[in-house]
Amino acid sequence: MFTDFAKPYIGIIDNGALYRKPFVILYTALAALNLLSILGVLGFMFKGGIALIITGLFMIFALWIGFQLWWDRRTKVNSFATPGSEFVALPVFSHLVQTMGEWTGTFVAIAGTGASLGGLIGSIGSGGGGGYGNPLAQFSNLGFAGLIACPIVGFLILILSRAIAEQIRALVAVANNTRNIERNTAR
Repeated sequence: MFTDFAKPYIGIIDNGALYRKPFVILYTALAALNLLSILGVLGFMFKGGIALIITGLFMIFALWIGFQLWWDRRTKVNSFATPGSEFVALPVFSHLVQTMGEWTGTFVAIAGTGASLGGLIGSIGSGGGGGYGNPLAQFSNLGFAGLIACPIVGFLILILSRAIAEQIRALVAVANNTRNIERNTAR
């Protein structure tokens, strides 16, 4: 009892469950937050004309995709840190970096494009003031450039986050392989 009291807790740390389970909860919460945000978008999109309606529709679509992304990735967190592995926190963290980048890139590509389109439509006949009252005003003021730039920037965010996540996982794989080679040559 004196030396084994904390053994279950230490086992949870060692097998990676301490790192995986909170991330599953976090991913579930972020999925739910995307769904709740749709209600917020519905609250503003009917208060300012066609520009806000178009922007709102694109935002709702982006949030729906975001919900599905977080919901899907929550089931995949467990495959990134296998029980018995010496390195358990970095693979889970790399998955978070990748998923955050996927969500951000997708949101910028879809919602940014929608806000740019909404800004263009809203500026027709208003002297270019289409961004007023738009929660994504920085995108809506981009005009035609935003229609091209937002999908490209979103894609670049996707690539960058995936590359960073893969570098982290590659580092872990090299460390694991080095450890395995060391064990095999010691025999």
